[in-house]
Amino acid sequence: MDGLSFSWGKRILTVCVRVLLALSIAFGVILLVYRFENWSSVNCDNPQSVCSQVFSVVQVKYVQGFSILSAAFLYVLESPERIRTRIYEAWQVIDNAAAAKVSTSYARIRALEFLKDYGISLERLNLEKTDLQQINLSQVNLKSANLSSADLRESKFKGANLSYANLVDADISNAVFKGAKFNSANLEGANLDSADLKNANFNAANLRRTNLRGANLENAIFKDADLKGSLYNDNTKFPDSFNPDNYQMYRISANAKLRDANLRDTNLTYANLNGADLTNADLRKADLKGVDLKDAKLAGANLRGADLRDAKLAGAQLKGCLYNEKTKFSQNFTPGNHQMYLISPNANLQDADLAFAHLSGAHLTIANLRDTNLARANLRGSNLSDADLRGANLTSANLRGTNLIRADLRGAYLKGCIYDEKTKFPQNFSMAGFKTYLIAANADLKDANLRYANLRDADLSNANLTNAKINSSDLRNANLSNANLEGANIKNANLNGTNLTNAQNLTEEQIKSAANWDKAIYSEDWLEVLGLPVEE
Repeated sequence: MDGLSFSWGKRILTVCVRVLLALSIAFGVILLVYRFENWSSVNCDNPQSVCSQVFSVVQVKYVQGFSILSAAFLYVLESPERIRTRIYEAWQVIDNAAAAKVSTSYARIRALEFLKDYGISLERLNLEKTDLQQINLSQVNLKSANLSSADLRESKFKGANLSYANLVDADISNAVFKGAKFNSANLEGANLDSADLKNANFNAANLRRTNLRGANLENAIFKDADLKGSLYNDNTKFPDSFNPDNYQMYRISANAKLRDANLRDTNLTYANLNGADLTNADLRKADLKGVDLKDAKLAGANLRGADLRDAKLAGAQLKGCLYNEKTKFSQNFTPGNHQMYLISPNANLQDADLAFAHLSGAHLTIANLRDTNLARANLRGSNLSDADLRGANLTSANLRGTNLIRADLRGAYLKGCIYDEKTKFPQNFSMAGFKTYLIAANADLKDANLRYANLRDADLSNANLTNAKINSSDLRNANLSNANLEGANIKNANLNGTNLTNAQNLTEEQIKSAANWDKAIYSEDWLEVLGLPVEE
């Protein structure tokens, strides 16, 4: 109670001081005006004359002007507090919209622009999945802000600081980001179609799978940026001497070479891919509405969950394409007429050629997969319970986390397939009679042939990988801490995010033979040996 009384007393005292100050200033101004008007009769050497002037100002005819001036000066003196109040109210609007989980809020847009106009930092602000179309946040500080899945179409962020910001899957199409800073920002999967990014700084930024079709990237900085799998076309403007091939980017154009390309979840609406080679491309959940695929090669492409409405498919080679019940086609299009494979429960895929197929997470319960070729197929996390796999070829297939409960595996070929502790086999089924590989911590994988294996996110800590063939395998984000890699072949293996802390018997030559070796996680002593920066 004493604290509350003190707070109110302080506020009252502050108001009184401001009122007295405003009255004093107003009185002084009126006095100066009076002296100026009566300059000829003023005797500055006579104190009585000066005093008489002071008192002569206190007259009824000066009350109105005195009141107006006092109010005006009081307004000016209180302006800082009014601004603080408005800033507080703006934050309330933003916080309330976030609490209500409202995606579209005009009041929030105005509040953010107000804070920007007063130079208020928006660092670490959470604007996930918000609709901020046409907002103007130029020069604002949004360092480490969360703008993932935000709608920023036609917005203005000229000179904005978005370092370390999260812009995953954000829609930035037709927006203006001239001179913006994206240092170490995460823009994976973002749509930058036709965005103005001239002079932007993408130093160490993650731009994987971004859509850069039609974007203006003149004079942009891409030092240490990751652009793998990002899309561009003939209208994309790059900095001088920039070569998209050095970043493993995909050119979206007629006759494009996109064989085995990972285009999952990409936005390719109305793109011109006439005559393009998309053989075995991963197009799961891709937006292909209105895309021109006339005469394109799509044999073995994965179209599960893709949207192909209004796509032009005349002359396209679709034999062996995968689709499911969520794939959307144009009316009157019949997948069965093109020898495409339906991936769904109860599907009849007997004798189908699904070698190297991307079937992770597929629902194939009670499916007929008898004598089906699934060699090197990725079945990670798939549901194959009660499936008929008699005589199926599962050589080197990825069965990590696969549900095979009650599946019929009689006569199936399982040599070289990989599985983990989450893989569920039929009751009384044993992998002991097959040359297969358990992917787990402390696993004994000496001399194992894991070439081209998908070991992404695998826990191989403390594993024995002596003389193992892991070349060209996918080891992204895998844990190989304390693993024994003596004599292991890891040439061209993808080490992006791989944990190699305290890995045993590893040589510099081995490490540098791998892809993305500079993006793996090492012990401090190895960072020095490899010439990589040591984190403080």
